[in-house]
Amino acid sequence: MTKNGIDLLKKHEGMRLQAYQDTVGVWTIGVGHTGGVRKDDVITLEQADLLLDADIYNAERGARSLFDNWFDFSPVRQDAVVNLVFNLGKVGLSKFTTFIRCMRAEQYEAASGALVQSKWYGQVGQRARDIVQMIREG
Repeated sequence: MTKNGIDLLKKHEGMRLQAYQDTVGVWTIGVGHTGGVRKDDVITLEQADLLLDADIYNAERGARSLFDNWFDFSPVRQDAVVNLVFNLGKVGLSKFTTFIRCMRAEQYEAASGALVQSKWYGQVGQRARDIVQMIREG
């Protein structure tokens, strides 16, 4: 993930050093980290950065595994897909079959349109608009 992609992910996720429940009740800390988080957890900025690095690594692996043509995508489009996997998980994104089919065919306008038509688009606000623009414009 590029530095710009990481900065945008941080903007979308926010940063909290004390555990909180996200919009669906999942305990979260740092920059959208959910693994093993408990109610009273508190971390340092350095720990948040380490968790984020590991979470980005996992999201990148998941994103790459969905697309045989991953290295044909521009860095901006790669950042967009990693952001999607970070947000939805690999399994969640794999359900966006029209988006995936269009990305595999490098039909970026259609891929961005598939995202706009999804329920997800109406749920995540600016994040969705940013990702759609990244997919569309590359």
